[in-house]
Amino acid sequence: MTASVYARALGERFGMLHPELQRWFGSTTTVRAAGIFDEAGSRRRWMRPLLRVTARFGILMAEHGRRVPFEVEMTPVGASTIATRRVLHFSRTDRILSDTTRVARGRLIDSFAGGRLQVEMVPDVADGALIVRSARARLMLGRYPLPVPTPRVHLRHAWDADAAHHTIDVSVSIPVLGEVFGYRGQFTAKDA
Repeated sequence: MTASVYARALGERFGMLHPELQRWFGSTTTVRAAGIFDEAGSRRRWMRPLLRVTARFGILMAEHGRRVPFEVEMTPVGASTIATRRVLHFSRTDRILSDTTRVARGRLIDSFAGGRLQVEMVPDVADGALIVRSARARLMLGRYPLPVPTPRVHLRHAWDADAAHHTIDVSVSIPVLGEVFGYRGQFTAKDA
């Protein structure tokens, strides 16, 4: 059986994840979940015109809300890539965030906008939780990479044993500006 993208990226550290996270990230078949983001989007209103543009490419979004229902689906694409699709149900509209993730040299490469934006991420495990931080970003001009300033992306995916659900906290920050986008909440796997 082929190891999942996350199992390959983490190597021996994969076994340090909470068993429920090992089930979720170790799956080599499609997994689905539904949950609620306690907060999602950007609190910075002045950033919203730029975020409306990025939303067209499935990258970030201009909306901001609390208690936002969402679904997530992770689907293997071949043996080395996972496609992730998140649908957030804001009060006035639905927004889709989608990316693909593959492994290169023990790091995760998240690709957005059909691969035109790639963010290299460093995965780790702390207290049974998956921790992922951005390392560098690049725009792909055809097959040529163009390094771009890298936002600070921090993801923490954990298991809340008392509530028996997954927790997720993602923050995208830019030096000097602070957090410009994020989402945090909880979800329950439909199948894993």
